[in-house]
Amino acid sequence: MKYNRLPLEFNGVTCKFKDTSSPYSKSNYHKGVDFGWHKYEGESVYAVNDGTVLDVGKSTGSGNAGNYIWIRHSFDNTSELISRYCHLKTDSIKVKKGDKVSRGQQIASMGNTFGYATHLHYELWKVPKNYKFNWNDRLKYIVNPLDYTFADEKQTIGSSSLSKEIMKLLGASKVAKKDTSKNQIEVVGYKLRVRKSAGINQAILGYCDFGIYNYTETKTANGYTWYNVGFGWIAGTKEDTKVYPKKEEVVVQPTNNEETLKKEIETLKSSIAEKDKEILQLKNEIEDLNSKTEDNKYLVFEAKENDKYYIKLNKNEKIYKRV
Repeated sequence: MKYNRLPLEFNGVTCKFKDTSSPYSKSNYHKGVDFGWHKYEGESVYAVNDGTVLDVGKSTGSGNAGNYIWIRHSFDNTSELISRYCHLKTDSIKVKKGDKVSRGQQIASMGNTFGYATHLHYELWKVPKNYKFNWNDRLKYIVNPLDYTFADEKQTIGSSSLSKEIMKLLGASKVAKKDTSKNQIEVVGYKLRVRKSAGINQAILGYCDFGIYNYTETKTANGYTWYNVGFGWIAGTKEDTKVYPKKEEVVVQPTNNEETLKKEIETLKSSIAEKDKEILQLKNEIEDLNSKTEDNKYLVFEAKENDKYYIKLNKNEKIYKRV
C-alpha cells in the first residue's frame, strides 16, 4: 500500500470540500477540492497513486467538469479509491482509458476548460472492492480528498488558511535498510502521526511514511514509548510499528575450566610434536636400513644348516638378522 500523493507540485486550496458558498449551496455543495495557487495554465497534473484509468473525456453540460480523467486505485482489503481530475488543459491529456499509471506520473496539465479560472478540481470516491462505476452513486461515495491524499517532502503547500488542512507525509527520504548494528523502528501502520516531541499533546508535523527508520533516543509519555526518528517523534504501538534494537556484540570471557582445557590442549600439542620427531627419526633409520640391504646384497648371509659360523667385522659394521 502507498499513500496518495497530492496531484500538483504546488498545492494551494482555493475551494474546500463541501463548500456551500456561491456558486454552491447546502443542497449542491462542492464535491471535491480545488487547487489553484501558483504558476499558470499548463502546470503538470500527476496521478495520486498507482492505478488504472477508468475514463477520459470532456463534459460541457451540467457536469461542469471540462476535460477530465478518472483513475481507479487499490486501497485496503475491502475498499478502492477512484480519483477524478477536472478542467484539464485542452490537448494535454497523456493517458487513455485502460492505461496503467504510477503514483507521480504526469497524466495531464492544469487548465481552465468550461470557462473557469485556471485550477484543478480534484475529487475522490471511496467505493467497495470490484465496484461497478455509476455516476448516480456520487453522493454515496465521495469523501474529502484531503483525508486520503497528502503532500510529500518535495511538494509545496500554499500559505492560505484553506491550505492548512493539507497534511504532510514525512520520512520517505529517511527510510533505511535493515541494520542490526543500529536501533531501528519499522512503520507498518497507516496514518501514524509524527509529532514535534514525545507526547500526544505535542504538535502534529504530519504522517509517517511506511518503512524502516533509525532512531536516536526514546522517551516514555502517555503510556507509549516514543522514538526520535530524526524528523520528529513517533509512538511505538503493536499495530503500527515493529522495533528492532541493535544487537550488542557479546564477548564471552573464558571460565576456569576453559583455561584448564586450553593448557591441556597446548600440552598435548607439545607431546604430539615430540612423537612426530621420534617417528621421523625411526623412519629415517628404516630407510637407511632398506637402502643398505638393497645396495649391499653380499652382506646377507643365509645358514644352510644348524651350525656355528664365524664372521669378522670391521669397526662400525653391523649385523642384521632377518625376521
